[in-house]
Amino acid sequence: MNTSSAHLRDERGWRTAFFIFTGVVCLACAAPQPREPRPVPQSRDTYEFHWNGGQDQAPSVGLTVAVVRPHYADQDSALSEPGYRKFAKGFAKSAGVDLDKVLVGKGCRVSGPHESWDDITYPDKQSADLALTPKIFLTTVVKYDRDRSPGGAVSGGRGGKASRASSSGGSRAGNDGIVPNDGAVDWVERPVFMSVQGFVAFELREPLSNQKLWVKKLELEPEDTRTIECYEAEPILNSEGWTTGYRAGKLLYDGKQDALADLMEKWYPEIMSKARTYLNTEEMLNMKPQVEEIRKNKRY
Repeated sequence: MNTSSAHLRDERGWRTAFFIFTGVVCLACAAPQPREPRPVPQSRDTYEFHWNGGQDQAPSVGLTVAVVRPHYADQDSALSEPGYRKFAKGFAKSAGVDLDKVLVGKGCRVSGPHESWDDITYPDKQSADLALTPKIFLTTVVKYDRDRSPGGAVSGGRGGKASRASSSGGSRAGNDGIVPNDGAVDWVERPVFMSVQGFVAFELREPLSNQKLWVKKLELEPEDTRTIECYEAEPILNSEGWTTGYRAGKLLYDGKQDALADLMEKWYPEIMSKARTYLNTEEMLNMKPQVEEIRKNKRY
């Protein structure tokens, strides 16, 4: 009798331990697992553009050209804005190098590429027959979904319901066009629509006086594109401490500059191909008497 009672107690104890263990395992499986924060998109480290069309090498034509990097900071150009400055500098640097290659391939001697006309040294100005001073001008029309400013709130938590402030769940878009990224509210994003157009002007000048002698303009094909802006997600709490939405905080990523760079990848080969076509050495040699006349009149 005592043996049977002890055996029954052991069996009950074993069953109790089994159920407790199973319950703990189930609770552990049901508990939300730690989630790595979603990374914010990152802008390009550098903005460089490449062209492989200037490989030919003609014999010397007896012409020296001072090459200046494209000017981009006209007041009405989008590239004068700080948000596009890194792209603009990258384009100017790349284009200066490739314009050098175009002229060398045509049999010209070159100096540069110089940062600006003012940066050309006097000896280089004096020895050059011409100065190539290109310019790029772009305009952008930027529209946001629902055309709202980024200061409003994103309404709703996961599934459109309110959620505790500690929740890592997503949130539906509110009426301001700001939406969370894929249901995980580490940051909020705002869709952006951009229309871009502009031109590149190739100018040849008398190097010492900077007097313009010749200009050819390439109109760039207008383009529409989409991108995003990303902001810190600032929770909006009700009186009970529940998250009812998210407000856009500090700007974390502005995709407009990268979107412009993507368009330039498309435009760049045409820009350089047109430069090679426009910069005709016979036409440039015919400008030398005009250059000599300008220098004579100005007593250089």
